[in-house]
Amino acid sequence: MDVNPSPSNTPSPRISVIVTAHDRLSYLSEALGSLAQQDASPSDFEILLISNMEEGTVRPVVRSPRVRVLTENSASLGQKIATALRYARAPLITFLEDDDAFHPHKLSALIEEYDRHPELGYLHNHYSLMDAQGHPLPPSAFRARADRLLRARGGIRIDSHTRWDQVQHLAGVYPEFNNSCISVRRELLAPYAHLLPLADLATDQFLWLVALRSPWCLSLDERRLTTVRLHGANASQISEASRSMVPQGLLEVSQRNVQALDAVGETLKEGQPSEYRQIVDSVLAVEKALLDLRGAEIRRARYREDFGQLMRLRSSYVVKTRRPLLLATGTASLSPAVALSFYRTMGGRIS
Repeated sequence: MDVNPSPSNTPSPRISVIVTAHDRLSYLSEALGSLAQQDASPSDFEILLISNMEEGTVRPVVRSPRVRVLTENSASLGQKIATALRYARAPLITFLEDDDAFHPHKLSALIEEYDRHPELGYLHNHYSLMDAQGHPLPPSAFRARADRLLRARGGIRIDSHTRWDQVQHLAGVYPEFNNSCISVRRELLAPYAHLLPLADLATDQFLWLVALRSPWCLSLDERRLTTVRLHGANASQISEASRSMVPQGLLEVSQRNVQALDAVGETLKEGQPSEYRQIVDSVLAVEKALLDLRGAEIRRARYREDFGQLMRLRSSYVVKTRRPLLLATGTASLSPAVALSFYRTMGGRIS
């Protein structure tokens, strides 16, 4: 499993970077290269790469002896993170997907922010975009409204005392988007680590929902500390670029997200206030509506059910953020063909 264990007598790092990969090496060297360029002291962070590939396949790409290589054969991203957590030594955890990259100041900025705010448990930083070849993309290439809102507000801090009032003002913002933008205190995540395998691909949503039910302060940082790659093999770009058909890969992602949120939702809602339960229900309702829009030969009755659920949850910031989805689902309850055409045209602006 761990082919490059850290000596037990080395000082513990400040932050553990969990790099995840599955069946793909094409972008990994760039992701790891961005870690080699960090201005944080090398002693402040450790790197754990976990994938379903064997060392002999991965090591020629990794090169650096600093990277601890772990193997986890499960296709569940949540399972990979749960396995890596057992080896991580730092009190702070951040995540990097193999097709993304960190800006050079990211890790030092995270350490500084968590040191300055001991009450901080979850930080989601803003991001810049690149294409498949690594060329910069303008913010308008993906979720332009969210970009404008977050930058205009200069970041958002959510405390435990006025949490639900603050959360309701997150309409238009995606506080859970992309694992590579998320960092957490290990102490916040540890009680829920056993649920991570069930979260499967929906780990970013899971991490946000876990943070919301915690007593910790949450921060949506406006700094662009991550570069997110939009390409034909990731869900973000697939949903943005779908013009003539819904790719099978995106449909599978939707199915797995619904199954994952179904699996963890009830457990997360236990003992929580109605405001929190509404958010969990809204996240699941949105994923179910997206799945049905992306699927084939769905009956109007299913769309009416989706639309009714979204309407019942329309006061939630989750549904407010996705108003085009509400429109598409409502249209589908009258004419599935028209709605599907609308979805394919709108692409990522719906999801």
